[in-house]
Amino acid sequence: MKVDKNNFHKIVGQGKWVLLDFYTKNCQYCFELMPHYNQLVDYFSDPKSKNYRSDIVIAKINGDENQKISDMYGVEQFPTVVFFGPDSSDFPVVYSFKHKFSDMHKFVEI
Repeated sequence: MKVDKNNFHKIVGQGKWVLLDFYTKNCQYCFELMPHYNQLVDYFSDPKSKNYRSDIVIAKINGDENQKISDMYGVEQFPTVVFFGPDSSDFPVVYSFKHKFSDMHKFVEI
């Protein structure tokens, strides 16, 4: 799912956990993260899967095109993955572990 300034507040803080990847188009590390992040999307977002989680949204936002949102959460380097709680008052957590599917999966499952 793509997030931008027009739908950010309709997704974050609206009753679901949100894992949000802040990326830029010309970032090599963002390209390296992409297959692992996409695997995470497939793992949790397929309603036919036994791993399906209706309480989690896994999305991406272009940090360059949505600079105000990046600034609001202190995102200065890319990629930065932020985990938002279901309530708008929940304090977001920056994911700071390895950018591999297995590590991100464990983080989301906690």
